[in-house]
Parts: sequence; C-alpha cells; structure tokens
Amino acid sequence: MKRNSIVVLSLTMFLTLALSAQEKQPLKLIKTTPLPGFTGDFDHFAIDLQGKRLFLTAEDHKSVEVFDLDGNRVHSITGFGQPHAALFLPEVNQLIVTDGDDFGMVELVDGRNYKILRTIKLPSGVDGAVYNPVDHYYYVESVATKQL
Repeated sequence: MKRNSIVVLSLTMFLTLALSAQEKQPLKLIKTTPLPGFTGDFDHFAIDLQGKRLFLTAEDHKSVEVFDLDGNRVHSITGFGQPHAALFLPEVNQLIVTDGDDFGMVELVDGRNYKILRTIKLPSGVDGAVYNPVDHYYYVESVATKQL
C-alpha cells in the first residue's frame, strides 16, 4: 500500500513538472505599426495572400486601411460611412465591404486602384457578413432600426 502511494505521488509530481515545462506563450509580438490619428478599433479583416495585403475596416475612421503583410500601411480607401465586414475575392481582385452608415450598403472595391466600383443599397444597420464559397453567395446581416 505504501509503495502504491509513493508510485502515485511520483507520477503526479512528474506529470505536474512535465505539464508546466510545456507551457509556452501562444503568441509573440514581433512588430507594431503606429497609426497616428486613428481612434476606435478595426472591426474586420480580409486577406489577399497572392497580393500580400491585409485589409482592415476602420469604423470610426470611415475607411478601409490596406497593409502589406510586413505591417506597412500601403493605402487608405475612403468613401465609407461605417465599414464593417470585408472579404477579398482573389479571382477578380476585388474587395467586398459592408457599410453600416445611416444608409446600409455593400460596396465592391477594385483591388488595383482601390476605387469603389459598385454599391448595393440595403436597409440601415448593415454589419457582419458571411461568404459561402460553394454557391458564391455573400450573406449580409442587417439589423434595421425603425425610428418612432
């Protein structure tokens, strides 16, 4: 009985040491990119792996910020009210952005010159979106509010 207790205690100590030795930080900060003049946060991100770009929707700044994958700011796409969700379509080099300003809309942006190509008007309250790659549908969430 005493021997079993010693074995169990030894195994417990060994497993505790082994588990604590394996604890590592899951992420490590390697670079920061200062953004003077920005307030608020970035709502959604979209990536263009082929073009090595990252798109960030800046709600409070009313823009979509474009970065290269090294963290350098490349361009600021303006003309939005409150950009939320974003999806990059590499096969056509275009970016889809949901814009939840007073008038909801989805905007299609050219990936070469960053101009808004097309706007689809929707009810106000446009926010998140999900893309279905099987049927190529882009589902947009809209929480339309009615003023009394």
